[in-house]
Amino acid sequence: LLVLMAAVTSTREERKREFAIMRALGATARLLSQVQTAELMGVGLLAGFLASSVAVGVGWGLAHYVFEFDWTASLWVPLAGALSGAGLAWLAGWWGLSEVLRQPVSQTLRQAAE
Repeated sequence: LLVLMAAVTSTREERKREFAIMRALGATARLLSQVQTAELMGVGLLAGFLASSVAVGVGWGLAHYVFEFDWTASLWVPLAGALSGAGLAWLAGWWGLSEVLRQPVSQTLRQAAE
């Protein structure tokens, strides 16, 4: 999840520029917020699900082959990982882009051009 936070933060300037252009073309702050939420939650769901599924697989492999005991994985772990990944990705994106939605379009475009 730290990698996901770093990825969202690293694309912040690009997202600011894209949102500024969309706002200049008439997109409302609500529409941009919905687009951001859908994108970040989708990426977070996928990242969280994959990370937690791999963690369960590694845990099972260690339990079975290294420590030699029976272990049954809980099915709720990938679900919890997916939900927490979606929430954290949304928070990271909201934190990074909330100022863009509050600024005037002209100011955001000027900053994006710099």
